This record gives sequence, structure tokens and C-alpha cells, in this order.
Amino acid sequence: MPIDLVIGAGHWGQGGQNDETQLIAAIRKYKSVIKTVDTAALYPFAAPGSSEKVVGDAGFGNDGYLVNTKALFYPQGGCYTPDGVQSSVARSLESLNMANVHVLYAHAPDQKTPISEQAAAFNDAFRKGHCKSVGVANLDAEMLQEWISAAQANGYVKPTIYQGHYNLLCRAHEETIFPLIRQNGMKYMAYSPIAGGFLSGIPTFSSSSELAGTRFEATDNNVKHGPFYRFWYNKESMHTAVRTLKTNADRHGLSLPTIAIRWLLHHSALQDGDGIIIGPETVDELDECIQAYNAGPLPDDLVMVIESLQGFLKEDAKTIVHF
Repeated sequence: MPIDLVIGAGHWGQGGQNDETQLIAAIRKYKSVIKTVDTAALYPFAAPGSSEKVVGDAGFGNDGYLVNTKALFYPQGGCYTPDGVQSSVARSLESLNMANVHVLYAHAPDQKTPISEQAAAFNDAFRKGHCKSVGVANLDAEMLQEWISAAQANGYVKPTIYQGHYNLLCRAHEETIFPLIRQNGMKYMAYSPIAGGFLSGIPTFSSSSELAGTRFEATDNNVKHGPFYRFWYNKESMHTAVRTLKTNADRHGLSLPTIAIRWLLHHSALQDGDGIIIGPETVDELDECIQAYNAGPLPDDLVMVIESLQGFLKEDAKTIVHF
């Protein structure tokens, strides 16, 4: 079972210039490769719930695709009570036009609701047939272990998949999460494989005016997770890594996004049965991801360069996975 390539629909439903019609048509052409769509009740941040509606209107759930979603999360906590999860799931299934989803995730740490209660709430959704599997996302190792222990102690369904922020610049989970999920037979779903666009090289090599419309545009109304990604990646260590990688990539005629995808597929901690969530906004970006998926391992010298970057990236990477 190879590593899956999953479509992330986090930006779908924002309106304006973001018309997903052509992209969705192109995705269907790659059905032999892309079999899963990932969304969430919170997506997109500017219009929560709209992403699920686009996925539902496109008919993915009734056309042979697996659809994963995440129960509604809000930072103040208290969202993953039994009532909170049940009401979120009901709205999601209605928007998705589905009787159940493949994986239902807890989107992020609910610091207010006890972990045992959260585990019970997602177990209830599973027992009611609302999902085929339960997953968790963005929990630290301590919270993940507590969830697993609560499930084991109470006879609840255990989470079978973990979704986390993982790419060649951000490898913090290799020391904390990966050992724990492997011990418990869980799979890993990597999001932000291109670091939210940072690994395009554009934020490093472009002027501020050229960043308009990207996550790295420094404006108050940037709705593409902008403040988060600027905080995580707009650091000298990250820019230095991109400059170093670009110099070596040019020698091989490879783009940075291509390198990022190929590294995850062939040189990272991912293994068969895990997945990579890509979020292309154009057909060209989708095509590049597919080409990278089919291209094979990277040249040895590029792999060595990527490994050499970790010495000065390690500490900054830890801030990215801390919620």
C-alpha cells in the first residue's frame, strides 16, 4: 500500500477569484492517483463550512472518493464535548451529502474538555456510523498518549490516523509523534508539504509587493492562515534553508515544490499507508504535484543537503507544531 496523495480542500469555498471548477475537473482526471479529499468544518477560515459544501456539491462522496473531515474546532476550547461533536458531525454530513465520512478528526487540541470526554465523544460518532475511523490532528505526544490510554481503558475506538504539519523544513514530529503512532499501529497524514507555499521560494526571493495573494502577504485581512505561516516560516533560518536548497536544486533542474514532494515520498519518516495532503490552487500546481509523485527518489547529494539543514532548523521547527 503506497503513500497516498490526498487533496486538501482547505481553501475551497472562499469565493471571489477562487473558482474550484477547473481544479476539480482536473482532480478527477487523476483518480488513479488521488482517491481521498480532506476538508474540515472550520475550512476555509474566512467562511467556515464552505469547503465541505463545495466538496458535497461536487459529489466526491458519491463518486468513489474517500472523504475525511474534522469536527468544528474553536481556540477557546469546549468544542469536543459529546454535544459539540454530534452537532458538528450532523452539519458536516449534511453539507457533504454523505451518510458517513471515512475519517473524522479532532482538528486541534481542545484544552478545556477532558481528553477522556473527547475520546468518548468521537467514539460515539463512530458507534453511530458517522465515520469509518477516528483520527486526531495537531495533538502533542502527551495528549495523544492520554487519548489512546482513555480509549483502551474504556473500550472506545482508538484513533487510527494522525494528521500533522510535516515537511523537509519542519521535522519536529520525527522525535515525538512518529515513535508513538508506530507503536500504536497508526498512520500519519502530512499536511503543509510545501510549507504553505514557503517552499515555492517566493517568500524568500520576491519583494513584498510580489507576495500579494499568498499566505505571506503581510496584511490584516490575509485569510489564508497568513499570520500563522508568517510566524512559523518568516525566519532567517528558514530563508537560509531555502536559499541553500535552491542553489542545489538548480544544478539538477528541479523546482523546490517538486523536491519537497519527492523528499516526503522517498526519504522522510513516512511509510506505506501514510499520506500527503496537497493543496494546489491551480491546475498547473496540481500537475506538478502529480509529476513529482511519479518521479522517484531524489539524487543523493540533494538528500544530503536536506539532512544538513536540520542542524539550524530544528529549534524553529518545534514552534510550528506547538499548539
